[in-house]
Amino acid sequence: DSRRLVTACNDGSVQVWDASSGERISQTARSKSPVFRAAFSPDGRQIATAGGDQATRIWDADTGLPTTPPFKHPQLGYQASFGKDGSHLLTYGRDNTIRIWSLSGMNPIRLFPPTTNSVAQAELSRDGSRVVTRTRNGEIQVWEAATGRAVSPPIKYDAPPNPPGSLTTRSFVLAIYQHNLNRAAFSPDARRILTVGPDLNVRVWDSVTGQPVCAPLPHPTNVVLIASNEDASRVITATLDNRARLWDSKTGRLI
Repeated sequence: DSRRLVTACNDGSVQVWDASSGERISQTARSKSPVFRAAFSPDGRQIATAGGDQATRIWDADTGLPTTPPFKHPQLGYQASFGKDGSHLLTYGRDNTIRIWSLSGMNPIRLFPPTTNSVAQAELSRDGSRVVTRTRNGEIQVWEAATGRAVSPPIKYDAPPNPPGSLTTRSFVLAIYQHNLNRAAFSPDARRILTVGPDLNVRVWDSVTGQPVCAPLPHPTNVVLIASNEDASRVITATLDNRARLWDSKTGRLI
């Protein structure tokens, strides 16, 4: 509801703040290891954290007290995020294995086998039926959350147009783009994937076929936020020049 903020720090602290007043609402017990990720549950009542102590933890957002025992990982945990109804949790870490947990039990109900490429991002779709993953070499793939079956072929990039000030060697620009893909996100209906990379283009993909559905959406500077309406026919972006842009993804044009 945008009334609260949660911050996670390298000193192991996690704090919840009132977004209007800037006052601290709660603070969890400080971890001895850095906390890499903190995320609210859909109802805002709980926080999931992942960090260097090889555990994902669930906290009460009002009191800062734990609500479940820690969910243990064999190695560092990089991300923790809730499913739509708040009853499931998605995590991944240094072992490149994605896990989906039920908050009513301490064992993962689904494991996605480790990939040969390091996982940089994993997100549940809004309805909890699919998972999108992004590896550090820029490969995107969609999976069934219930079975772990691949829904789409791996989405790989062709060389993008050269961004301003970049070198003109085709292979160099492609390598930089693939290794620095910044974000992948589902549309609300999970039929589209939005991606943004350092070539300053936003792309919209079919989440089943892995094919682009429109021409790249170009920007003059770095994109820091991407979102869409239900079917991704409209895409909104925010950039470092303090501008928001609304796009028609069917035509690839600004509205």
